[in-house]
Amino acid sequence: MSGFTSRLKPQEARSIWQAQDSGITLLKDSFKLRTLMLFGALGQAALCSFLPTKVAAIPATLLAVHSFVSSVVQYVKPRHDSPYMDNVVLGDTTAQLPNHETGLFASIPAADPVVVFHFGVRFNHPLGILCPGGREIGDHFYKSMELVQEKAEDYGLLGLTRWQSGDRDSQNTMMFVFYFRDAEGLRRFAASKIHRDAAEWAYRVGPKHIGTFHETFCVPRGAYESFYQNMPPTLLGQARVRCATNGGEKEETGDGGRGQHWVGTLVDAEKGFVKMQFDKMLKTSQGFNRVDKEGE
Repeated sequence: MSGFTSRLKPQEARSIWQAQDSGITLLKDSFKLRTLMLFGALGQAALCSFLPTKVAAIPATLLAVHSFVSSVVQYVKPRHDSPYMDNVVLGDTTAQLPNHETGLFASIPAADPVVVFHFGVRFNHPLGILCPGGREIGDHFYKSMELVQEKAEDYGLLGLTRWQSGDRDSQNTMMFVFYFRDAEGLRRFAASKIHRDAAEWAYRVGPKHIGTFHETFCVPRGAYESFYQNMPPTLLGQARVRCATNGGEKEETGDGGRGQHWVGTLVDAEKGFVKMQFDKMLKTSQGFNRVDKEGE
């Protein structure tokens, strides 16, 4: 039985999550909708105080017209290159880890173990990320992000992605989902000075209105499954594995060393494979439950 077929092209360099990509989003989501509307109203009032009313209304009018027209055009005649479709991989896909040496995928799903690590911060303050201590925890947070990505191979980092909670009006709970090869790599990251400094600040210095949390799940081979439909690379499907080859002959670098490829985990989801894996996990879980009940 042949292995899974990759849906992403290998990269010569690993994609790096950049903190500045989400700075505006974090600031915006720190406030309730009515607060953001108040900021807009105050800005408009300021324009009206310095400019004639008709002139002051131009920026807001142009923004409203642009938003309305672009939305109508996208609805009536969707474009395949629409920004809403950026990086979307059409069809059914799943996330599988390629072989570290060959870059090839096994013929069975979840052939390798994986460690899932959730790490996040919550701002229990009306100013959100702008609260006292917000800048300090942010600095520690992003230094840790930079370190774990710089030494991704040393720590066995497969990928990371950022999420925000929507459990209240101001979405100021931020969380990162990390995927590691094994718990030992995660332990090495946790023992790094940058991470220790961040943890010490949170426990000893951080104000009470800043909360931090983490969760760790060590998942053995065969004990996880994933399925995505018409989605961009997401979560484990966004991870990339550094491989010595890309399913072919080893590439030699100019100095005689071995080349490297970053192979994406997103592959075609052959429905039989995915369903078989889910059924297998369900039967295993039922078996554990029977043993537990018999032992009571």
